[in-house]
Amino acid sequence: MMETQHSSQQGPDLIAPTKIEHLVYEIIREEKLTTFNNYLDYRFETATSVMRGRVYLDTPTEMILFGPYAQNEQSVEIDDLVFEIAVTDYAQRRFPSVKRMEAI
Repeated sequence: MMETQHSSQQGPDLIAPTKIEHLVYEIIREEKLTTFNNYLDYRFETATSVMRGRVYLDTPTEMILFGPYAQNEQSVEIDDLVFEIAVTDYAQRRFPSVKRMEAI
């Protein structure tokens, strides 16, 4: 993961999320809870691109960004620098720590 620093710029956001969901992901094995993730999932999109931001509620001051991906092929990473900058700026205005998941 790559971390960016918090931005204190003022002015209007370049983009806003199209959807924010509160989700819980649990794995139960042999009747025991082995994994519990409580998080907010932010979705950003344009006509051609999608990015997601995830904020785990046990670390609410950090957002992890995923993408950009092709709008209709969300497993395909694409280059959309203007979109990526807008989403990163949105995240940096709200979270002291912003990390990017890098492609494997």
